[in-house]
Amino acid sequence: MSNMTLTAELSFYPLTEAYEQRVIDFVKELRAIPNLQCKIGGMSSMISGSHDDVFNALSSLTRKYFADAETQILVVKFLNRDAFADPSIH
Repeated sequence: MSNMTLTAELSFYPLTEAYEQRVIDFVKELRAIPNLQCKIGGMSSMISGSHDDVFNALSSLTRKYFADAETQILVVKFLNRDAFADPSIH
């Protein structure tokens, strides 16, 4: 099952005055994760990779960013396909 490709659309909302820098840092870390395709948009980002790679990335990012005392929201939508391989999905 770990070979299944998964796409996740992420919207990150730090509820803090310095939210812009937090989002920039989050996106930089997201882009640096190996084995994932990443597309950054104005309101959300998409990552695609194996099921395990996507969930490991989300686990790592939420562990780091949610450890902060500030309130933060991460909205995630999942697609059981590689959205990058099918342009009609975008």
